[in-house]
Amino acid sequence: DPPAPTHPDLFNDSWCHGLASRAAAGALDAADLTIWLARLASSPPLTDLTVCHGEFGVLEALAILAYGGSGSSGTSGSSGNSQARATLERRVARLPDPVASGAAFNGTPGAVPTPGFLHGLAGVGYGLLRVSFPEAVPSVLTLEPSALKAQIPASEASP
Repeated sequence: DPPAPTHPDLFNDSWCHGLASRAAAGALDAADLTIWLARLASSPPLTDLTVCHGEFGVLEALAILAYGGSGSSGTSGSSGNSQARATLERRVARLPDPVASGAAFNGTPGAVPTPGFLHGLAGVGYGLLRVSFPEAVPSVLTLEPSALKAQIPASEASP
């Protein structure tokens, strides 16, 4: 049997109330992070695609961990967490599943369309860009520059 999780919300994956934001911030101990990543690797994508409490919030945390953002053991641009990268790739490959089955593109009551970022279409659009180009599209939720921008010498960066 796997070890018992030490974090009380280990089975809530959302960015807003669950482990995604805590994992991205590096607030989970190594054991809980390992349990969370293993569970995400074997579970289907969430049926809500929004950033706040849906699949793109989970994918954002995985991208941060996978590519060396604030929650990884390194700094932006470092090698990141290989387990998170494999889990990210697996979940991104399964994104067509919830889309084909009528996933919610809005986190509002009744799935009323909204242009908002956390609960709406802007966040879903951002999520698609972020998972397609995780090293080039910066994390809006952590306000970190992209790994590519971090690699540009200061003399070549625009003012």
